[in-house]
Amino acid sequence: MIRHYIFDIGNVILKFDFSVAVSQVADRCALAEADILPSLMSMHEDLETGRLSADDFIAEAIRRTGFTGEAEEFRRRFQEIFEVNEPISELIEELHAAGAPLYLLSNTSDLHVSFFTKAYGVFDRFHDAVYSHEAGCMKPDAEIFRIAEAQFGIDPSEAIYVDDLPANVAAAEAAGFRALVYDHRDHDDFRRRFDAVISELSD
Repeated sequence: MIRHYIFDIGNVILKFDFSVAVSQVADRCALAEADILPSLMSMHEDLETGRLSADDFIAEAIRRTGFTGEAEEFRRRFQEIFEVNEPISELIEELHAAGAPLYLLSNTSDLHVSFFTKAYGVFDRFHDAVYSHEAGCMKPDAEIFRIAEAQFGIDPSEAIYVDDLPANVAAAEAAGFRALVYDHRDHDDFRRRFDAVISELSD
């Protein structure tokens, strides 16, 4: 029986687009617009494993890009990249109303967590969260799933995990979780598969 529900965030609960932020700061950067995102993404793993703080990331990003505006604006532009995925939000509300324990497991950073947990009410529905920047490791590393199992105090065989990346779903399954790939472009297909798993394990 499925007793616990665990969700990834990026391109599951929240759709995101870094290119929007790039386009909004590019006219004040010395670095060519096409080179901004690759330069910043080279720091991405350090940011999302907590080896680089949000403040240090912003400072280094400004140095690399030659941004001439205020640091707070640069920070805001790279936080305001999200859009709530309404069909998943509705599923979360449905599960919450039924009293299901809900958890988050995401590769993310303090730069973004500090923003989206305040900006979007859907995150109030979750009991607990494992974020990669706090765990010090990222999916699909098996260690982050062990951390989630211990921190949430759950039996992974009684949990379903939803992620947009097949590699992360495979790692979750290897760790004993039931897991489903999610594509926000075809929520109906996901919902059919999700309901089928719940039905199968309820019999």
